[in-house]
Parts: sequence; C-alpha cells; structure tokens
Amino acid sequence: MEEGINLFYNIGEVLQGFYIYSHKNIHEELLNILRFGKNDIISKLSTISEPFILVFSKGEHLFILTDRFGKIPLFWYSSNRKFQITTDLNGKIKIKYSLLNPSLYVKINMKSTQVQIIDKLPINHKATFVDEKQIVQLLAQVSEATVLKSIKGYQKISLLYSGGVDSSIIAQILKRNNIPFIGYVVGDLKSHDVIAAKINANLLGIELKLVPLSESMIEDSLFEIEQIVQTGFFSNIVKTVPRVVLLEVAIVLYHGIKKAVFDKSDVILTAIGTEELFMGFSLEARHLDPNKTLEEISKEKFDTIYTRDLYKDYRLASYFKCDMKAPFICSELYKIALNLPTLLKVNNGIKKYIWRRMGESLGLPPKIAFQNNKATQFGSCTSKLLSRVAKKQKFKYKKNYIEYLLK
Repeated sequence: MEEGINLFYNIGEVLQGFYIYSHKNIHEELLNILRFGKNDIISKLSTISEPFILVFSKGEHLFILTDRFGKIPLFWYSSNRKFQITTDLNGKIKIKYSLLNPSLYVKINMKSTQVQIIDKLPINHKATFVDEKQIVQLLAQVSEATVLKSIKGYQKISLLYSGGVDSSIIAQILKRNNIPFIGYVVGDLKSHDVIAAKINANLLGIELKLVPLSESMIEDSLFEIEQIVQTGFFSNIVKTVPRVVLLEVAIVLYHGIKKAVFDKSDVILTAIGTEELFMGFSLEARHLDPNKTLEEISKEKFDTIYTRDLYKDYRLASYFKCDMKAPFICSELYKIALNLPTLLKVNNGIKKYIWRRMGESLGLPPKIAFQNNKATQFGSCTSKLLSRVAKKQKFKYKKNYIEYLLK
C-alpha cells in the first residue's frame, strides 16, 4: 500500500462523489456498495474487515468511514468550516488530531458544518453452538476462508513466522491449499522465537528465512523506525501501551518486513488478534482490571487493538510500500469468539484452548498447537537487546535512552 493520505476540506465545497483508500482486493467490493447500496450503504460498510478508508458524499452530507477494526488509522480534525483527515502525524503535532475509533463514523452536514460522530451498527454475535466439535469445525472453516481471502490477488506471499500456534495455523492453511509462501523469523539467534520457528518450520515442511537481530542492528535502525512509526506523536494523542513496547515490537516488524520486501513480496501476513479474542493474554491479577470480567477485558482488548498493533503495522507497511494483512482480525471470528464461554478459551490453565484445538484439527502437531507463546518483544529477545544497548550508552532504563535518542 502506498504511504498515507492527507485530505483537507472546506466544508460546503467538498468533493461530490467518493474517495477510496484501500488494499486492492477490497476496492471493487467498496465500489459496488457505493454504486448499488442505496439506503443501506453504511450498514454494509460497517462489518467489512479488509483495510480501507472511504470518504463519500450523499445529498448534503459527507461521510467518512474506516474498516471495522481500524487496520488503517485515521486521524481527524475539525475547526470552524475546516475539516482535515490524515494517516500521517509527522509534522502535524501542533494540530489537535483525534484517532477515529473504527466502531464509529463521521457525518458532516456541508451546509450547517455540523460534525457528528456516530456509532456503526454493532456486530451481531448471537449464535448457538451444540458442542466443542462443532465449534472447532466452524473456527477451522472461518479461519481458512479469511486467510485465503486475505491473499486473493497477490502473487508472492510472506508470513511473519514466530513458530507459535497462530502463525503456524496460517502456515498450515497455506500449505493445505498448495499456496507457496516464505516464512520470516526475526530475533536473536538464541531467542525463543528463532529456535521454535526453526523446529516447527521443519516439522511443517515450510520454507523459512532467518533475520538475525543484534544490538548493533537495533542501534542503527531505531531512529529510522521512530521516524516511520512516530511513537512520540502517537502516544501524545492516543491511550496506548508504553512507547518502549511500541518500539520493541516495531523493531521486529521493521526488519522482517524489510527482508520480505527485499525478496519481492507483495503481501505480508501477520497472525495478531487471537491473543485478545481467545484470552491468550496474561491472566495474572496484577495485569487485569478487578472491576471487569474476563469476557469484558477480552472484548475491550480486541476493540482497542487499533491503538496498538494495527497502527504500527500500517505505518511500517506503508513505508515499505507493501500490503500487510492480519486475517484473524475479522468480523467472522469476532462473532464466534464473543459468543464462546470462557471455559472454552481458558481450560485447565490452557489459554486459547479452543483455538489450539482448532489448530490440531487443521493438522498441526500437538507440540505446536499447545506450546506456550511469548510476546514478540520477549520471544525475539528484542527487549533484552534494547536494554543492553541502553546500558552501553550509560542509561539505566530503556525509556530514558529512547527519550534521549529520539528527543
């Protein structure tokens, strides 16, 4: 995907027609909805998971929407008769932008200049499941369909592969459908992810390329990564994870995407989303809100993934001019996951239990399906390497080193 959009309107003199910014395999579907949707355009657009930003006028109103989960971040600003949207914060921090929640859309009256932020229709997730076997089958069908849909129209496919259950499920789906692809693992040579990826790629019979990570690589690339991801600007606008965490994960993604693009990949798959949907996150009391149920926490984590993973994924993919897909972040899996009892997500201490069972049903060896995952920054040893870089530069804490380096 080409980098960014920056549109500025004088309300009342805005375009007549529409503007689409999207991945190529969703463009035609959006056009058809605009042409033939009649009075239910908004409802039809509200459940689409593929990345897009759409601006269109109808009568005296201007509408601005993103995909359901915010795979393309949209920052907006309105003042008097001026309205501005952008995907790029760089150099614009003086403007008080807001990040549009993807469950909402913008409606502007071009005569009165009134700006409304309106809820999209909620995703209907009411369903009845008979038994565990039925759920496993349904998850397998939906997962396979969404992975195959995400690569439609692309020629050279890459997968960011950690050796964990999530990326292994994508690998297994591609392999089952005889779709050639290359897996890329990024990390210290002795890291959990590199070791697991080598072993599991061999078990699955997939091609794997290693991108070794070192202290010098981090030190040399950190400033450029910040220029791309803009964690300083982003953290000032959006409630998100600590800046250090954003950068640590971005380091891994940057080097993986860079290598895949060098190898001429035109789409890169990532397996994010299932930690939130199927309760793979930490269940330690100190990491949880005592006033919320696990179901509420799970939904909240998934609904706010656009403030963490999706933002930096988009920024990096745009910089390298490639498309990056997160097939498990989709309305279909969302509907299923919201309806599942907690016991099927965490069973006898096994997190993401039903998801792992589904992986088994696709042919993953139990060793892969039920192995423990580590967060990207820990599994790749990026967090440890960055700490060493900071200490080498006489900083006790990574946070202080980053603030000094990137001020």
